[in-house]
Parts: sequence; C-alpha cells; structure tokens
Amino acid sequence: MPGRRRGAAGTAAGARGIVIVATAGHVDHGKTTLVQAMTGVDTDRLAEERRRGLTIDLGFAYANWLGQRWGFIDVPGHHRFIGNMLAGVAAIDVALLVVAADEGPMPQTREHLQILDLLGVDAAVIALTRCDLADTETTKRHRAATLSLLAESRFARAPIVPVCAPDGTGLDELRTALLAQSTSAVVRPGAGFRLAVDRSFSVSGAGAVVTGTAHAGQVQADDILTLIPGGEEVRVRGLRALDQQQDEGHAGERLALNLSGIHHGSIRRGQWLVTPALARPQIRFDARLRALPGVRLRSGQELHVHHGATHAMGRITLLDGTTEAPRVHLAVREPLGVIHGDRFILRDSRGQHTLAGGTVLDPDPPTRGRRRPERLAQLDALEQDALDAIVRASLACTPHALDLDALAWKVNAETATLAEFLPEAIADRQGGTILRDASAWHTLQNRIIVKLERFHADQPQLAGMGVDEVLAVLEPRPPAQVLRAALRDLIRDHRLARTATRFHLPEHRPRLDPADARQWERLRPHLAKQPRQPPVVHDLARELELEPEQLTILFGRISHTGALVRVARNRFLLPEAVTDLAALTTVVAAAGEGSFDARSYRDAAGIGRNLTIDLLEYFDRTGLTRRLGDRRRVVADPGEIFGNPSSRGG
Repeated sequence: MPGRRRGAAGTAAGARGIVIVATAGHVDHGKTTLVQAMTGVDTDRLAEERRRGLTIDLGFAYANWLGQRWGFIDVPGHHRFIGNMLAGVAAIDVALLVVAADEGPMPQTREHLQILDLLGVDAAVIALTRCDLADTETTKRHRAATLSLLAESRFARAPIVPVCAPDGTGLDELRTALLAQSTSAVVRPGAGFRLAVDRSFSVSGAGAVVTGTAHAGQVQADDILTLIPGGEEVRVRGLRALDQQQDEGHAGERLALNLSGIHHGSIRRGQWLVTPALARPQIRFDARLRALPGVRLRSGQELHVHHGATHAMGRITLLDGTTEAPRVHLAVREPLGVIHGDRFILRDSRGQHTLAGGTVLDPDPPTRGRRRPERLAQLDALEQDALDAIVRASLACTPHALDLDALAWKVNAETATLAEFLPEAIADRQGGTILRDASAWHTLQNRIIVKLERFHADQPQLAGMGVDEVLAVLEPRPPAQVLRAALRDLIRDHRLARTATRFHLPEHRPRLDPADARQWERLRPHLAKQPRQPPVVHDLARELELEPEQLTILFGRISHTGALVRVARNRFLLPEAVTDLAALTTVVAAAGEGSFDARSYRDAAGIGRNLTIDLLEYFDRTGLTRRLGDRRRVVADPGEIFGNPSSRGG
C-alpha cells in the first residue's frame, strides 16, 4: 500500500501511539455494530445508510484504550460499494475482518480478504461476530471454515476472537488482539508529505476541510501543499490528527486539514495533497503484479485501477515475468498520484471482479524500449527491498550516470539521503546530484563531442545544438539532468562552449551569409530598443515595410546562429533579454512563497500580457518552470539553461 516498503526503515504502528484499523467483511455481518460497541460512535452517517441499515460510504470513529489512540474506518460490505471499500483500506495498520458466527464466510468475505492480501496489509484480526445467534456446533463449523479461508492468504496465523457486540462479550480480548497485531504494521515515513483525500466539506467560519490518511511525510500549519491532479496550491490553516487538535500530522495518521486558497467543492475524493516537489501525477507507470489464482492477464486488457482513494480505467502491457506475477506497463486514462512502492488493485473492466494486486516500480517509465534488457535491469533495481540497494543497483545498470534527484522523487526520499550510500560516486551537485561510473561518464562525454563534430560538419552555419537536440541523437539516451551535468563538465574542461541555449565546439564560429548579415545589422537595433518587449514580427515588418513571412524566415535563420531566441511563432528576443527575464522567475517565485502566477510575473517584468503568456510557455518548454494550475514553480537554474551574458561566444 502507499507509504510502505518491505525492509525499509519505519515505525511500528503501536509504537507511534496511534493505530488505524479498517473493517472488512460481508454485508450485514455486524461491522458497524462492532465499531460502535468498541468506540461508542455510530459510523453510519448518511440518511440512506440509517434507513437501509447498510453501510454505503466510509465511516470513521476514534477511541482511546490500552494506552493507544485508535482510528476506525468502517467500510461497506455490499459488492456494489467495493470501490468505497478499497478507498477505506488503502493505508491502514490492521484489518479487522468480520465474519458472522451464524453464517460463516460469504462471497464478500473472500473478496475483501483477497484485497487485503493483495494490498500487502501487514496484520489482521478476525472477529467472529453474532455469537449469540449461533449454537456451539454452528460456531465451531464456521470458525473452521474461516481458518480454511485464511490458510490461502498471508493471514493464516491471524487470531480469531469470538464476540457479541450488543452485550460486550469478547470486546476486551478483541482490543488486546488488535494491539498485539499493531506492532507488526510498519509505516515508512517518506520525505515528502502525501495524503489521499477521502472526504471534502466546509466548516462554518473555517472554510474547506479535507480528511484522509497520511501515506508519507509530515505536515503542519502554514505548509504549502499541491492538490493533484489539478495543480492548485493551498495553505494549511490548521489540522486535526485522529480527531484531536494537533500542531503536526505524520505518516500513518488520519488527518483533517483546514485549507485556505480553495473551495471545498473544487476538491474530490481520490485527489492527493502533496508537497509541491511531489506534484507530478502520472498516466503511465511500470509495476509488478500478483494475479489471483486462475486469472490470466493479457496485453491490451482494459481494467479498473484502484489506487489510494480513487480509481481510473487503464490498459496493461505485459513486460516479463510469470503468469502469476508479471511485470507490466500500465497506461491510465486519468492521472494518478503514484510513487514507487505504492500498492493498487486491478478489477475487471466492468468493475465486478478483483483480478490482481500490484506494486508500483517506476512512476515515470520511458516511452520506448520497455522490454530492452537494460530497461528490465532498471526495474530489477527498483525491486530491491532497501533504499541503499536500490541506489547501488540503479547505478550499476545505468549506461551513463544516475540522476539521483529523479530517483529521489520516484521513491519519495531526500536526495542527500540517497547520496550518503555512494559518496565516492558523486559527480555533480550543480542543478542536481549525479552519480557516475568513471568509465561510463567519459564514454558519454566523448559521444557528445563526436555528435557535435558531425553536426558542425553538416551544418556549419548553425551555432550548435540545444540540449534536446543532443538528447535526440544519443543512444542510449541519458536523463536530461545527466546530460546537463556532462555538458557542464565539458565546458569546464574547455572541450565545449555555449552560445545562448546552444552548445558547440570552442573553435566553431557560425556566420550569416553577407546578405543576412547586412539585414541583421539593420534590424538588431529595433529589437534592442526595448529588449524585454521588442516588437512582434508583424509589427516590425509593418514599421519597416517588409513582408512578415520573409522577416520570420530571416529571424529563424538568425536564431540558428544564437543571435536571437525564438520564444513563440512570431516573437523573437535577444539572448541577453531572455537570460534577464529567466532570472526574474526566481525573484518572483521567492516573493510568492515558491510559486507565481502570470500576473505577478507580468508586473515584475513590466511587459504585456501576451508576451508574458508566450514567455512563460517557452520557459515551461525549456524545463525552467513547471505549471501547476494557474501558478508556476521554478524547477531548474536559469543560468544552467540560458547561460550568462558574459559566457556567450560569437
């Protein structure tokens, strides 16, 4: 399940002083009655639930006993509401499987047990309820049937406690069993905060409130979080943990967050609240599956993908592995907030049968070469149990160098934590942390030089190649941050030079043909008058009585020499102006607590709205900024992408 990993450092649920329990079991076997008997809270909060005597949506209750704070999530047992059940058990410490002594295991008992098993829930207690309605022989028979069912799962040794909720029989023994099982449930904190939203409502005088279970990290008042999918940034005004006012909330706790900057109606179940660095919802990811007995999955199959508190339709592509435990590529129709190690459930396209469970391996897989040996080796590395093993294996199988920042995002860890495992391999910290193998690093650099030599021979009139162009001709293709680090090393060693956004050999000097050079000498002053807001092509053409199309073509040729930067179809700026405007993004973002909108950037730059939009979209394309709803964050060093005026060549 999200936030947990075998062999990773974490905290036992009981040791935290809090335990999250979710009920499971067939409809009308007494889950809600049992929770009420243990906590004094009736979790059926909807009028329809009270009228029908049937749990439809998630219910919540809290209590203190045995020195612990307990949170109960009461899930529906009816097969029609299995989606709500899955939302309830997405991140829990202990499952409380309820089986009626007078009826024994039923269809939803088996399916709920399979789901708990597939999600990797660490611990369970079985409550044999309604013992007052069954004679001794019936109870004995149904207990044996329950044991037989448990033997097929990871819960073969789970304790079975007979109870009668109305008169309290067995409740003390049930509490003791839950406490004992809670010590085996471990939550991995994670570096960044993640909360799967399961409710959103408004409180008079406070505004929007969301509830959910924290899957990783911690949160406190005044923290800025991002809602995904969507990208809206919100501020935490206050919070409650397990229904008590607290200063901080931590992984494994049920939280209620009071938010500012958003209306509760704009938030829906299944979205995630995360630290801004984790705000990268995905529509593709690679995973390891475990299919239920008799299930044969096939490439192209459409399935319901249940993750966290939501689900989306998806299509699988088999990569390798056995029929029972294949590795797959999943493409979903709606973005999901997946991270390495997250658990999910697959159900058939009609949503009627559970087919398999899965563990996310790579939340950002490559678009090509999914079955290549080197790619499968990367997935092998991501299946290691512990973080240090993941780092070592990932570096060992990379053909160039390892972008540690990208890996840290995938596994929700601090880059510095991962770097401690291999300090001798750190190659670069400017604009990101890179781990390298010395031989592979030199090979990559030499390949870059060869590609640029060939480029200059074929197109001597051009300034050089941009980062994306270099990436496109390298095979295997390194991550962009790895390439940038290699380019920095080559510039530092004077083997490469940079002109604006283009890289070239130090001795290379692009030249315009004489006619273009004369035209450029005439045109450049018009762009330099107001370098931050020069005229667009059509306005300049009209002023100089030139054909707009011909002027656009001419500016395109000039931009290839590095003397101009094309930021939009009909808008060109001098390189020094682009460098200046790029650097301004960091200033505006700092004033906006880490992000900014178009209006604040426009006002700071003193430019028009249309240019602002063109420029910010250009910065998005170059990787300087990332758009999150109506705001943007600076995600790279402006000097790293655009250089500095003093560093430009001819």
